[in-house]
Amino acid sequence: RPILLRSIGTGPDIKDWDHRVRRITRQTWNIVRLIETTLTERVGPGTLPDLAMIEAPLTFDTGGDAYDRYALFVELMRQLQHWKTPAVVVNNLTRCKWATGKGGKSSKE
Repeated sequence: RPILLRSIGTGPDIKDWDHRVRRITRQTWNIVRLIETTLTERVGPGTLPDLAMIEAPLTFDTGGDAYDRYALFVELMRQLQHWKTPAVVVNNLTRCKWATGKGGKSSKE
């Protein structure tokens, strides 16, 4: 049964690089624990994901948070590789099209 993670973690409360790294590490482990806990509850202990779908980072994003999102993406991909879980990396516009039937993204969608 698929698990959908919409949002997890804290806001972009950037203080310095050390704080940023700790925050991204905490976000990564929160997501990993959520996946492991959900699989344990639904399937049983020691169960790993069969497949993961993850949205690719935006290549055209240049804001300060872009580094954080990219780092979180890399850390999650590293964890999926550790689990030997195949991952499908989806372009964000493709994700929008799947969700809304349109290729664009707006705050209303």
